[in-house]
Amino acid sequence: MYSKSPFKMQQQACFDLLESQPFGLLTTCAQGKITQAFLPFILDKQSNCLYGHLAKQNGQINALENPSDLTITFQGDHAYISPNWYESDEQVPTWNYQAVIVRGNATLLDSSETLKVITALSNRHETQFETPWTMDKLPQKKTQALLKAITGFRIEIAEVSGISKMSQNKSDRDKKDVVVGLKNQPDQSSKNVASIVSKLCTK
Repeated sequence: MYSKSPFKMQQQACFDLLESQPFGLLTTCAQGKITQAFLPFILDKQSNCLYGHLAKQNGQINALENPSDLTITFQGDHAYISPNWYESDEQVPTWNYQAVIVRGNATLLDSSETLKVITALSNRHETQFETPWTMDKLPQKKTQALLKAITGFRIEIAEVSGISKMSQNKSDRDKKDVVVGLKNQPDQSSKNVASIVSKLCTK
């Protein structure tokens, strides 16, 4: 990923984004063919691996076994920045955003390992609810049918790179102008970007 030094994310910041925005785009290239799928992932920092699963009918499973390239893209908050927001002259339109790209090697998992993956995924996202749903609430017959329909995989992370372009190259005055402009936008992503930029301003 192209990343000028002011915008480059450190590894821990990359992992933080992966955990907060775990829905990624899996891209594989095998025999000259590129295939993609949007999937939820779970990060295991101890083993430096990502886990996910695909439907067995998904042809991308074959590409996972012997890809010439494999990446997963995670996108964080992003927003358009209008030149009209600045008091400074000669500004141009731009886009603030955060994104992380992971490269690695994939291994397909057996049914027992796949069960661990989907259990971990559901546990991770059910914690936000007062009464979390758990896999043991699913009848055994339904669980076995599910495992016949999907295949889990593990991706050993070989490289992680991230970019956080959040007006770091602007003056404090310009950053504050950006924050005001973003806060006036109706979408939540713009407001989230405003919060990130605001933290970069000198008190």
